[in-house]
Amino acid sequence: MSNELESERTEEIKRERKARILLENLGDEFAKGITEYEQKARSLKHRHDEALFFRERPDQLILHISESWLDERMQMKAAAPCGTADRSTIVEKLSMEIESFIQSKQAVRFRNVDGNI
Repeated sequence: MSNELESERTEEIKRERKARILLENLGDEFAKGITEYEQKARSLKHRHDEALFFRERPDQLILHISESWLDERMQMKAAAPCGTADRSTIVEKLSMEIESFIQSKQAVRFRNVDGNI
């Protein structure tokens, strides 16, 4: 019975690790895409009238999260070979920022829906 529980727990740990790695890789790709988007937006800014192209900056929080994500990942990768890797994941470190982003997007949606009614 004990061996079965150990085996189940080992499998669960493996699944959690795979899920965490997948989420971190997805976050890496997302953050890189956001960074590329910001670079393109900056180059367009020089070619277009600023008032027309950048009417609002709702993407500022997305950019901040993506930059934070990339910074954390670089720090984690640099610390890993030295054996000083922090146990907390990047998702845990950025959870407050991610939650505030989601809440702000929901608030904007609700305001838009209320304004259209």
